[in-house]
Amino acid sequence: MKPIYNFVFLLILSLNMFVAQSSEFPSLDEQMLNESNDPSACDTLSGGFVIPNDSINLVLSNQYVCFGDSIQVDFPDGDFSRYQSFSWYQGDQVLSSDSSIIINEEDTFRFELYGCDTLSKTFELIYHVSNQGDSLLPDLNICEGDVVEVKYPKGLTGGYTAYRWFYQDSVYMKSSLGSIEISEEGTYSLELYGCDTIRDSFVLTTTEVNTTPYSFPDTIICPVEDNYIDFPEGDFSSYKEFTWVYNGEFYSTDSTILIDREGVYGLSFTGCYDRIETFQVSFPYTPVPEFDFSPLCLGDSIFIDFTAKTHQLYPSISWYRDGILFSEDSSLSTNEVGSYQIEFYGCDTLIRNFEVSYSEFDGCDCQIEMPNFFSPNGDNNNDVFKPFYIHSDAENQELCTSTDYNLQIFNQWGKNIYSSNTNDELPNWDGKNARGKNRLEGLYYYHIQYKLNTYPPDVKHDISGYFQIYR
Repeated sequence: MKPIYNFVFLLILSLNMFVAQSSEFPSLDEQMLNESNDPSACDTLSGGFVIPNDSINLVLSNQYVCFGDSIQVDFPDGDFSRYQSFSWYQGDQVLSSDSSIIINEEDTFRFELYGCDTLSKTFELIYHVSNQGDSLLPDLNICEGDVVEVKYPKGLTGGYTAYRWFYQDSVYMKSSLGSIEISEEGTYSLELYGCDTIRDSFVLTTTEVNTTPYSFPDTIICPVEDNYIDFPEGDFSSYKEFTWVYNGEFYSTDSTILIDREGVYGLSFTGCYDRIETFQVSFPYTPVPEFDFSPLCLGDSIFIDFTAKTHQLYPSISWYRDGILFSEDSSLSTNEVGSYQIEFYGCDTLIRNFEVSYSEFDGCDCQIEMPNFFSPNGDNNNDVFKPFYIHSDAENQELCTSTDYNLQIFNQWGKNIYSSNTNDELPNWDGKNARGKNRLEGLYYYHIQYKLNTYPPDVKHDISGYFQIYR
């Protein structure tokens, strides 16, 4: 029984101590009531909830008016029920305690709310600034026939609520979404209406499109000489600028330029409208082969003809026979025996020598000839390049059988593009490369060597010359 007694005693003692302490401290309701009457406490605790001061957004913006006008500023939006009073200030002076104010002079204003704490917001009244004297739109120049869009200028100081476009002092009605599209020369204006009325004008001028023709021929130059290209004749004054270019890059702005490299040159103009004309410059090459003619049969002759491209490289040609000048033509047809020399004059001097003689052997009527053109177009007519016998009416055609054919074909730059070795069959070429693709039309050079069976075994006969491919 003794332990139970001790427990009851301790319980009664604890209750008495709790009652004693409760009599010394206020209840929770009393504490909240006291704090609500304490100005220093109600800005952090209201209704049992903490309310931070920065949770209330007091919004008042700067106000803009025309000089001499007034504006009404109203009590700001928001829930300000916890504040008991407010004031409007102009500078540091109280202006009003009304729900709105009317102000008309530039100054700094302030709105204050009073309660558990003080909320304050400063704003200004600012006069719209006139754009009088400012340049709103620059003068314009366009190519004749073009159209330019002029937009309402951005960034204007406020205070203008309407505008109109003018052309030559008459209202210009063709306006869309603040912009105008114009092409006629003259004076255009933009008039703005608001706190004041201002007008800004700009002039549109047009430049005639330059159609003066100019061009440069593709040119072959001698690398050891000074070669110059002059500015073309004609009126190019309407262009803003010109530039010489080389392989697409800037080269010079001089009126005359030195050409000392192969490549693509051009003259570019900037203006109405941009133009460029280009030309190819290259160094000369030597397309003239060596000549080696077989002895002629009685009545036969040789023929040599040089192309226009050869004349472009070598404008002058001289023919010599046995050291004597006898012709300056671009071609030669002869059956006169002798030692021949051809001299070509251009960037350098090129010399070719050959002999013309008569055959000492029988079988001249069995010799072959080569065509000077063929047309590999699939029409079964001249589709292959091959030799043919000069004299088809030989008494014994079997004696005219040729053997050991060797045919070589070169392009106009001297590159070997086809070779054929046959025994007793006439060689032929179909005009294709090793991949079966058609060679380009143009001039080619051949050299064919063969033996006649009526000749001694160690004597060979050969011919060389030019031929043309047509398709």
